[in-house]
Amino acid sequence: MSNVNLSGRLKAIASFVEPGLVTADIGTDHGFLPISLVQDGIVPAAYACDVRTGPLAQARKNIAACGLTGKIETRLSDGFGKIAPGEAECAVIAGMGGPLTCRILSEGEAVVKCLRQLVLSPQSEPETVRRYLYDHGMHIAREMMLVDTGKFYVILDARQGGGPMERACYYRYGRCLVQGKDPVLSEYLEKEYLSLSGIRENLAARRTEAALRRLREIDLILAENREAADEMR
Repeated sequence: MSNVNLSGRLKAIASFVEPGLVTADIGTDHGFLPISLVQDGIVPAAYACDVRTGPLAQARKNIAACGLTGKIETRLSDGFGKIAPGEAECAVIAGMGGPLTCRILSEGEAVVKCLRQLVLSPQSEPETVRRYLYDHGMHIAREMMLVDTGKFYVILDARQGGGPMERACYYRYGRCLVQGKDPVLSEYLEKEYLSLSGIRENLAARRTEAALRRLREIDLILAENREAADEMR
């Protein structure tokens, strides 16, 4: 197998990994990310971890085809379950929902505390992940938002240390992105505002308790949306 071709999102994730750090890819699927990281000389070695036997077997084949069996070790692992504290210096968790990402971080807390870097790209609810990080003594040093196959994603570079966010909208949209006036975030904010405004209009016509509860949730998001948009102007 020649060099693997990563998707735009995986390429961006790879670019976030600090060079020289032994990296654990949690939920590796077919192992393309750790293969690319080692092939490109970004990391000296890696762990390809997945809870599913099928994808992990394919990852093992791909790693062998690239001649990297001695540098990338596969492990059947639920989250950090088969990674010992100190074995990895960086961990990547991508493509999982925000709540699942937080569960993996919580259950693997002993390993996480020994890491120099966490690269996270949740599939949903990034605000949940940001809040978890800051609630557990970490901070986001860098952040990117990108569009891949028509969907918005964020990539977070998390490190140990740090205090709480200054504003609620930073948890939802990312302090680095808001303060950096990120153009992709600006596009996302406008699309989200239009979408939620339409949903709000439909909900306002109903008087059920569920509709009113959802209306309050949307009003909160819209307020934070406008707060972030105003700061970016």
